[in-house]
Amino acid sequence: MIRVAWAQIRHSPSRLLAVLLAVVLSAMMLAGTVVFQATSTASMATVTAAPLRPVDVIIDPGDADVKSLKPSWAEDVLAKANVGGKVRATAPYYAATVTAYGSAARGTANVYSVSRDPSLRWFGLESGDWPASADQVVVSRDTADGLGVNVGGTVTLKSSDGTKRVVTVSGINDVRFKPMTGTDYAIYADPSYFGEATPGELFVKLDDPSDIDAVTERLAATARADGVTAVEGSEMIRQASAMMAGGSTQLTVIMAVFAVIALLCAMMVISSTYRTLIAQRTRDIAMLRLIGAKRANIRSLVLSEALITALAGTIIGALVGAGGGYAAMVAMGQAFGGFAANPFLLADSPPTRSCWRERCSCPLRRRC
Repeated sequence: MIRVAWAQIRHSPSRLLAVLLAVVLSAMMLAGTVVFQATSTASMATVTAAPLRPVDVIIDPGDADVKSLKPSWAEDVLAKANVGGKVRATAPYYAATVTAYGSAARGTANVYSVSRDPSLRWFGLESGDWPASADQVVVSRDTADGLGVNVGGTVTLKSSDGTKRVVTVSGINDVRFKPMTGTDYAIYADPSYFGEATPGELFVKLDDPSDIDAVTERLAATARADGVTAVEGSEMIRQASAMMAGGSTQLTVIMAVFAVIALLCAMMVISSTYRTLIAQRTRDIAMLRLIGAKRANIRSLVLSEALITALAGTIIGALVGAGGGYAAMVAMGQAFGGFAANPFLLADSPPTRSCWRERCSCPLRRRC
């Protein structure tokens, strides 16, 4: 019956055009939503995880207010835990929001500390050198282009209290994405830039990664006594990624609602079109019955047509939708994690199932 159904489709392709279009549109919406959501989540995970990948253990303030802690709070935890023999390097982590003034533009920028130890640096340099003093910074290529500066140029940074500092761009890093911080620019400075400020975290790199569990447990016990926490870097990446991924939930829900609407519309179009087609083919069906075709044969013929139409529409719609979803992320400049999609969600296509279901509920059972 598949061959007969295919022959009839080739003979009168316009007959099933409306059904095919409905399936294609609904598959496009569903596939686009799946790819957009997965790619967005992967990008957020990439952005969040990048600075933490070299880190074995993180001493974190937890629920404590950083402003209430003294500048040496994290170093004190490390000293009390007496694990110095297992530690290769440490790096305090600072972050501050400033207004950056370049020769071509100005905008809000986040200034992050960059480790002096290469083992805790999570990016390399495209050109120039690492910052070696408080008046030197490294910027991303997007930041350099936006502010109109290059290596050796200067940028004025204005803090929230009105203090202005002129810093020299010592290097441009190789970061290919913009951190999702709600700011325009990303700037990286030596820890000395932050003066006597209290660090938000302390990154710890171990000599032997196999000691992570033991060292983390010891640091965690000491940290709890001081009202702070210590966790493995991998666990912090998981928590941060989960928190960042939650930011895309609302957009995903909105897109999913439109996808469901498209699916419902497709089901109605398929159902009404199918009934019209059956009514128009009454004579053809009668002729088939006269030459010996049974009800099961007629039903199989119609279902075969439905299967071919559904598969073709779903494949076309899924490919176009997946490509469109990823293209949208690229156009937004947010496809840092590359193409991502749940293959099970893409394979479990409601348009195919709805088309088949509508065909199975056809009145041929009563009319043939």
